[in-house]
Amino acid sequence: MNFIELVKPYLTPALMQKAAAWLGESESGVSKALSAIFPTVMAAIQSKADNRGFIEALGGLLASPNLNASGILNDVSSVFNANNASSGTGELGASLLSSLFGDKQQALGQAISQHAGIGIGSVGKLLGASAPVLLAQLETQSKAAGSLGALMALLGAQKSTLIASIPGGIGAAAGLSGVSAASAASSFSANSRTEAKSGGFPLWLIPLLALLGIGLWWFLKAGPTQERVSVNQPVPPLESPVQQPTNIDAATPAVNTPAVAIPPPTATDPTAVGELNGFIARGLPGNVTIDIPSAGSEAKILDFIEDQSQVIDKETWFELDRILFDSDTASLRSESSAQIGHIAAILQAFPNVQLKIGGYTDNSGDAAGNLKLSADRANSVMNAIAALGIDSARLKAEGYGPEHPVADNATEKGRQQNRRVSARVTAK
Repeated sequence: MNFIELVKPYLTPALMQKAAAWLGESESGVSKALSAIFPTVMAAIQSKADNRGFIEALGGLLASPNLNASGILNDVSSVFNANNASSGTGELGASLLSSLFGDKQQALGQAISQHAGIGIGSVGKLLGASAPVLLAQLETQSKAAGSLGALMALLGAQKSTLIASIPGGIGAAAGLSGVSAASAASSFSANSRTEAKSGGFPLWLIPLLALLGIGLWWFLKAGPTQERVSVNQPVPPLESPVQQPTNIDAATPAVNTPAVAIPPPTATDPTAVGELNGFIARGLPGNVTIDIPSAGSEAKILDFIEDQSQVIDKETWFELDRILFDSDTASLRSESSAQIGHIAAILQAFPNVQLKIGGYTDNSGDAAGNLKLSADRANSVMNAIAALGIDSARLKAEGYGPEHPVADNATEKGRQQNRRVSARVTAK
């Protein structure tokens, strides 16, 4: 039994197309993500073969009446939809991922996002949908092997194959040992229309393509379509009389937040020069440390949370100073991933803290369109935070459009400052 070969037939072009449409991502990106997800989860399961507690918990998941293994394997696409997470099957998948990766889920999601070039929110959904498929296959193969213990022994014999199929950065993020950078070109390929032709792919092109990809990323990042939100002088907006969170639906542009290093401010970036004052290490409860700008939003939010004399009100907002969107869209740019990850880490460390995200625009263009865009952007940020394992009940989002400007809309610099996203602590 080769577990990878057993899974491949389910990853059909039709499934790639459905999943891509569901997430608003490219089929090639979805294929790359799944090609990394399946062997990574299986390798993580294999790595816990000696953990009696985990094996007992896994046996409980496989025996759950909510796991309809034959139904899932007969129609794998049934779990790749918006209703999966809230179903019994989705809950089983979430339990598996939590027991395998724990607090490493955030880093794993960012690594897969960077590898596949799709949004971190989309990665979270693919992980959630893939886990039940793997559980179904495990349950089927466990019966064929005679017991779960026998199946784990068979998986142990495939350890090197599984490890070799995982891109190095993803394996490291998942906490798997034995994964090196040499495995970055995964041998596990989803059966999608984006596969290489049978004639073979010249391996010497891989490093060249990687260099070209890096160059293209820097070019696009500096291009004219980049839009930066304001980074300074947080002026609190007035709360709307009715606070209703705006929900993302399938039409909302996908969040695209692969984990990348934040470049230092330059003289051509007037919104960043001299504002962040360098990065510092801040300790969080749970023996977690994050590297954040000493004068950045995360530091200010942390100070507010940790200072018991600071009282929660409706006027204290913190502008998120490293959030970027593609121009006139709610699609987060890759540079936003670091700050979003830090905010998620803070919320994980302080489980009583709740946040409200506010979105704003300048006064250019149609007022109704501006209001919708601001709401979509606030929701994109909220959704990206929730995708890192934060309970959505702790988050709210609202768009204010051009209301509550912090600068003069008569100038381009002022309009740029007014296009922003802010956060307010609503419970701590």
